[in-house]
Amino acid sequence: MGKPVSFTFFSLFLFSFHFLWAQQESKDSIITMKDVVVLASRKPEAFLSSPMSIQKADRLFFANSPSSSFFESLAGLRGMQTITPSMGFKIFNTRGFNNTTNVRFVQLVDGLDVQSPHIGSPIGNALGPSDLDIKKVELLPGLAATLYGMNAINGLADFTTRDPYVDKGLSFQQKTALTHLGSDNEGSHVFSETSIRYAHTIGSRWAVKFNLTHVQGYDWLADDRKDLNPLANASTGLLSIFNPAADPVNGYGNESSNRRTLSLGGKSYVVSRTGYFERDVVDYGLRNTKADLMLKWKSQRGASVSYTARVSQMDNVYQRANRFRLQDYFIQQHALQFSQHGFKANLYLNAENTGNSYNLRSMAENMDRSFKSDNKWFADYAAAYNAANNGSLMPAILHQMARVQADQGRFVPGSLSFEEQRMKLQQINNWDSGAALKVQATFIQADLQWNLTEKLLSSLQQSSFASSLSLQQHSLCCRK
Repeated sequence: MGKPVSFTFFSLFLFSFHFLWAQQESKDSIITMKDVVVLASRKPEAFLSSPMSIQKADRLFFANSPSSSFFESLAGLRGMQTITPSMGFKIFNTRGFNNTTNVRFVQLVDGLDVQSPHIGSPIGNALGPSDLDIKKVELLPGLAATLYGMNAINGLADFTTRDPYVDKGLSFQQKTALTHLGSDNEGSHVFSETSIRYAHTIGSRWAVKFNLTHVQGYDWLADDRKDLNPLANASTGLLSIFNPAADPVNGYGNESSNRRTLSLGGKSYVVSRTGYFERDVVDYGLRNTKADLMLKWKSQRGASVSYTARVSQMDNVYQRANRFRLQDYFIQQHALQFSQHGFKANLYLNAENTGNSYNLRSMAENMDRSFKSDNKWFADYAAAYNAANNGSLMPAILHQMARVQADQGRFVPGSLSFEEQRMKLQQINNWDSGAALKVQATFIQADLQWNLTEKLLSSLQQSSFASSLSLQQHSLCCRK
């Protein structure tokens, strides 16, 4: 017990000694400060400390991304997911919403909504900026309806393009690739994307900017032949390739509305019409030509006025509840914008013409029905089955023979008659008898925004400057 006690006593003694010495030292080194100046920043709240979740991507982020375009690289942002129904049609999804057409997600380009009026959502980046003209993207993966309306309930992506006053000159970009390499059911194809950007200033007030992008390639094939209705005839032992009610994933014209239950040989069988595979009724050629022109003027006092025109024509595959071929699809936007010291005004028009677009499912269904009605086809099927049913053939063979007989005269994919009929149905704007998607739609949008915070801060800065100048004059007066 002796050593621990003495050690503790010695430790306390040293602690007391150092404490007293430190107190003594602090008294000898007191420094009196004459003036204390406290500074407060009047700048808006920093981006990183914003109360809402905002993801930001700039040109450095795009340059370091392995994606083929800035638009595809946005999938790497936190809270962002992209769905790719086709090479020319990518959909953003956030906040757990997952849909092939996210109509509650807004894409803005320089403050302008680029959605198509009829579809109600943007078609990928068909009307957006190119890799050469994009400056930054801010993503709000959460609810943005308070500032941008109910269409932004699932989120918002705000694209900002490069300033023609700052980023001037001529730029060119060429991308080339090979797709479908090693595919079992399709040969290789060339993918090409060509972009040109030109920006120029006229004096110190005027600026002009022009962009042109052309994309051409061959889309990914949707050729999944998995049966979605494999157990329709399980009770009769007809499974796999022998199922007369097969419904392939990418087959159309053999869905539930194209099936009936037939009584054949004393048994009930579910039978569907033959239908067509998607690749039989669609051209997978991908084309997109888009251009935009901006003419802008600014004053010495910070006001600016601009006119922007964006146009795009495309051929690609679009997906909603059904899949569509967008062919000769044309969309355009014309906008007038004014801004000065926190006040912004936008007036713009979006218009679309669907051209020769069509519904793939309706095309396949009505291709079958245009050569023989459903009632006639199922009657011929039943008659052929019963005529061949002599007791020596298995049901699977009888169903195959009945289908061949009922399909006599059917349009064969790739034949001249098939292509002529497809072009005919492509112009009938009624899905009960045709397949056309013919729509011409337009909307006009006007919005005003007045940033009172910026105006207030500007006033406070001017007031602070005036007060500071007055104090300096008073100080000089007193010194005299």
